[in-house]
Amino acid sequence: MAGHREHRGQPREAPQQRDLRRLPGPAHPRTTVDAAGDYTFGWATFDRFVQTFVDAGAMQYIYTPHLLEGLPNDVVKLDMIKKVNGVVQRVLADPDTAETNAYLAQLFPALKAHLDAKGWTDLFYMSALDEPSTANQVNAAKWVYATYREYFPNPLTNEAHLAVLPAMEGDLTTATPYTGLYDGNVGYYQRRRLSGADLWLYNCIVPQDRRMNRFISYHLASTRLTPWLTWKIGGTGYLHWGWNFWWDFSDLNRSSDTFDDWQTGDNWLVRPNKAAYDVYDSVRSETQLDGLEDVELLNCWPGPSRSPRGPSPTP
Repeated sequence: MAGHREHRGQPREAPQQRDLRRLPGPAHPRTTVDAAGDYTFGWATFDRFVQTFVDAGAMQYIYTPHLLEGLPNDVVKLDMIKKVNGVVQRVLADPDTAETNAYLAQLFPALKAHLDAKGWTDLFYMSALDEPSTANQVNAAKWVYATYREYFPNPLTNEAHLAVLPAMEGDLTTATPYTGLYDGNVGYYQRRRLSGADLWLYNCIVPQDRRMNRFISYHLASTRLTPWLTWKIGGTGYLHWGWNFWWDFSDLNRSSDTFDDWQTGDNWLVRPNKAAYDVYDSVRSETQLDGLEDVELLNCWPGPSRSPRGPSPTP
């Protein structure tokens, strides 16, 4: 399953590897900007992370961080690289302006050329915005995808969704509702799947109540069976948040104390072992891996095809 591979794509013998979905952008650091505003994008750090997966025989695809940031009061910004007072840094800028259009007109063709040279173009998923819901967010995301298609004529695109967004059907090759959203809109998402879109399931801080998720307080069966649910409905991927987001949402300049800070189990499944340049695994991480491996076996099963019917099952 495509989305399952994301987790499997974190080799046990490569503890330094971070979740590829949350890399700090493929072209930063080591990007330079000259006096004329021309970029020379640095790919070395990005390549090193991806090569870790390649060397482990576990690289199935690359899922980029979303390029847009949704901020309070329905503000949307593009996360771009810019020289400010002589220092190249990441900044947030308004979407669809002369500046941001010029930036994407340099970034996307350079990215395409680099992926082509590495042989990774057909493995690369673009994501514009995480969990868009408002018209302003949808319009900003559509701007990114329209620009992206100018340079990637056959793109792979994916976003985590908390709302049904028919306006984005032409922009996304993958439909990725959180499990509760799928449960309430089975017909819509099955029509999307039957029309050719890949169907993934997603969970994060939602769903809650009696629905399956990976929270610390939940039974481990809930963690293990979510990949089974994806398989049962004809899905090909499972997107989960998060594996190793070791930061404090209330202050993103402060890393979390993963042993003493309060958490629900939403942001990380594993903890850093800095002294050994490794991670401390958890029973939740191992259980999720068990569920993914179960699905690999289910996909080898020669029995009758699964036929999604009715609402998706919940515990």
